[in-house]
Amino acid sequence: MVIQRWQSVWLLCAALLMAIFCFTPVFLIEAPTPEHQFITPCEMPIFLIVNILTALLLLVAIFLYRNTARQKSVIVIAAFLIVACNIAEWCMYLGWGTVAEPLRWQGGVFLQLGALLFSILALRCIRHDEKLLRAADRLR
Repeated sequence: MVIQRWQSVWLLCAALLMAIFCFTPVFLIEAPTPEHQFITPCEMPIFLIVNILTALLLLVAIFLYRNTARQKSVIVIAAFLIVACNIAEWCMYLGWGTVAEPLRWQGGVFLQLGALLFSILALRCIRHDEKLLRAADRLR
């Protein structure tokens, strides 16, 4: 029996996507002038702090492999923060607290969705490894 550590790969990919997201444009403000302005998480301090915290939680979860229950709970918290950031983006897009000019989505939102997908894949791999360990314990 070989325990696969694919969850570490998925968590690293999710953490990298969240780190990259901090510097990519989320929205484009379509101004009537030819100069358009991009909105990045770096310009919104609370949003940036939550995204950096999420990336750090995903990185910390890689090293919690000895305690899978804690690792899963850290991943669930990080996934909850990713969903909360997506909800905040929707609120900004719908006009809650934004400028009067219309906003247009940019590619940054797909980085967060990818990080959420990789977090879910990591959870599935952890559960699979736990099943393998339980099966090996039964055989002993």
